[in-house]
Amino acid sequence: MKSYEAAPNTSADKMIKTTALTFLAIAIPFFFLLSPTPPKYYYHNLFITNSLYDNASVSEHLYILTRRPHVAGTEANAEAANYVLSTLTAYGIKSYINSYDVSLTYPVSRYLTLERPDSDQPVTFNLQQEIYDGDPYADVAGEVLPTFHAYAKSGNVKGPVAYVNYGRVEDFTKLKDIRVNLTGTIALARYGKIYRGDIVHNAHEAGAMGVIIYTDRKDFGGGSKAEGWFPEARWMPPSGVQVGSVYDGNGDPTTPGWPSITGCERLTDNQVDKGGYVPLIPSLPVSGDDGEAILKEIGGQVADEEWQGSEDAPIYRVGPGPGVVNLSYTGKQVVRSIQNVIAIIEGAEEPDRFVLLGNHRDAWTFGAVDPNSGTAVLLEIAQRLKKLQKRGWRPRRTIVLCNWDAEEYGLIGSTEWVEDNREMLSLRAVAYLNVDIAVSGPGFYVSATPQLDELIREATQQVQDPDNSSQTIYEAWVGRGSNAEIGRLGGAGSDYAAFVQHIGIASSDMSYGRGDYPVYHSMYDDFIWMKNFGDHMFQRHIAGSSRQLIRQIRHCSLSLLSLLFNCEVCHLVDQCLTGLIRIIQEFVSRTQKSQKRTDQPEIHYGFCHIILLFCNSDTKCQLNLWNFFNVIHLFSPVSYICSPLKAVASIWGLVALRLADDEILPFNYLSYAYELQKCGKELETEVLNKNINLIPLFNSIEVLKEAATKINEERKAIEKSRGWSSTLKKDKAKLRQLNDRLMMAERAFTDRDGLSERQWYKHLIYAPAKHNDYGSKAFPGIDDAIRKAENLKTAESWQFVQHEVWRVSRALRHVSLVLKGELT
Repeated sequence: MKSYEAAPNTSADKMIKTTALTFLAIAIPFFFLLSPTPPKYYYHNLFITNSLYDNASVSEHLYILTRRPHVAGTEANAEAANYVLSTLTAYGIKSYINSYDVSLTYPVSRYLTLERPDSDQPVTFNLQQEIYDGDPYADVAGEVLPTFHAYAKSGNVKGPVAYVNYGRVEDFTKLKDIRVNLTGTIALARYGKIYRGDIVHNAHEAGAMGVIIYTDRKDFGGGSKAEGWFPEARWMPPSGVQVGSVYDGNGDPTTPGWPSITGCERLTDNQVDKGGYVPLIPSLPVSGDDGEAILKEIGGQVADEEWQGSEDAPIYRVGPGPGVVNLSYTGKQVVRSIQNVIAIIEGAEEPDRFVLLGNHRDAWTFGAVDPNSGTAVLLEIAQRLKKLQKRGWRPRRTIVLCNWDAEEYGLIGSTEWVEDNREMLSLRAVAYLNVDIAVSGPGFYVSATPQLDELIREATQQVQDPDNSSQTIYEAWVGRGSNAEIGRLGGAGSDYAAFVQHIGIASSDMSYGRGDYPVYHSMYDDFIWMKNFGDHMFQRHIAGSSRQLIRQIRHCSLSLLSLLFNCEVCHLVDQCLTGLIRIIQEFVSRTQKSQKRTDQPEIHYGFCHIILLFCNSDTKCQLNLWNFFNVIHLFSPVSYICSPLKAVASIWGLVALRLADDEILPFNYLSYAYELQKCGKELETEVLNKNINLIPLFNSIEVLKEAATKINEERKAIEKSRGWSSTLKKDKAKLRQLNDRLMMAERAFTDRDGLSERQWYKHLIYAPAKHNDYGSKAFPGIDDAIRKAENLKTAESWQFVQHEVWRVSRALRHVSLVLKGELT
């Protein structure tokens, strides 16, 4: 590594210093006249530095929110809503409670027994999750609801038990192929591949009378008992049960398509049952121990290898019987008030354009991972934004912070709010950025509508990887071999669904860890699990080395000074930095020893603005300039957050700031066109030899490419016009029109009629797979039609596939017209 030794005092050296001093003497008097405040990039960089962090804020929020179980519709969750509200209000952000009266279900009684052929005494399962020695939440464990499935059908059923693996369509097809008749049986399925509601639906379609779903040790227990379990290890304890909803719809099932406000119209129970979104047979979740006990009493054919459990598990057979199960469940359905918390930071220039950030608050138990890791991060972002405001920042567009209720029951709080504000959001929402589980393990994961891809990757290049301080999150992401792959938002697994799939708003969903952590939806999802196995570093900071800081300063300085002087003398400028570097080295050393923040140096923002004018249209040049001044301004903390929770806060907040502050929305629809082209190629394979014409689809994608290229060129033309003229006289109408086209293009992917047989889903590119609510499917209408045609095997059904292809093609044409801003 190059060492920085004192440079000889050459004549060239003196010349550069003299030139620089002369420039400063001329420029500084103008700084008050031109710009008393820094540009947005300054605040964005400030947002992700330590100077805005409260070391214990995230962990404190998480601890308070998870002291008690807080299921939607309960007093405990209302108290949690008040905590979020009071915290946001204390930050000085305009906040309020938004309530809806929604239909929720709770357990009244449960009963499960197993009759064995070799015993006259049936086994009665206690259906309890056990506390452990030293459990700090033992005193409130009684507040945890009995294990149940929300919206499960009440009933009492008895029959031979059959093992159905993960309960997927292909699993039931396999059983049919080997002539296992499921009529009149109780299906035993394991969690892990698809949404639990779809397991129940698929079992009912196959003839089962009831369903039991258990957590298999292979998927949630570390693979064997030798691995141990919580609290000694991260794995689900043998008595742990994953609870959750089995409702297949979104929003209050009694108010489909309209908000559940006080006194509104509601469907009857019979109408809800006929709607096809609530189960028609009873179900229960059970523990791994209980599931294994039932498996031991199933005979019949040995299940395939991929259906088997962990190495120390018994051999799994498919049955049915000879074990017989008696399953009884009674639930109650009541209308309860739920509370969304909404906070608004009004935009200074475009207050009628909204950038929304959302996370849900309700949990099945304590919810340390799901969802309150995300809630704590949302509050951290709010605190940082308020600190930015105190330093002079105001967003260009309005930022809305949303804390949803009743997500666990079926995305109810967010869906009711979107249905209540559908027209306003359709006209004004720029993007919705969701975080459900902020942290559950290592590795950054994100899904988004494709026009956000480039923006998200840029944000990850600015935030340090919490697992390796020598690299950024982007570098770690690429290093996993994923090539920084971004998933898509077809699944209905979280609160982005109503925004993107119902009304067509650009959206994202991000987390640290995949989200499939072992204690998911069990009473062991508590603060202790998070501290020990989720983000055990959320109270740790790792100081950045002075060597890293010096490299950053040297890079930014050379980028700046090469603009002011001839590039041929940049090596001499490098020598001139020696003195500055030595001073900073000494300051960093003192700061690291004291760990106390000193008074911050003043920055002449007007002078910086003058230099920005020399940068003209070079955005990278401007960013390098502001990075340079940010480093000088902010080097006193000289540390970086090494916590995954705070890393998520930085990326989530940084993406929001770009969307709220950038003059031109940072959307790139070329990414969308290339993604659609890839999906089209996959579709081509699916319909091979089916006489389906995909030429209209591919032609419309090419037209979308042209429109995306054209609007990108418009963006570049506007950026090139920056400088003295754009500073003093901007064409605001043209800028507004360009942004409106970028914002509204996503709406054109929707169709007012929705998907066939699933009308609530309006987006023709992204919606859940029909038989897996968690699964993301491109061209969902086409996929639904293909699955139906494969079952019916009629010419008419394949003609309907072709109709769906034309439908998507027309939508893509509409998107292209919006981007072009032209009438036909």
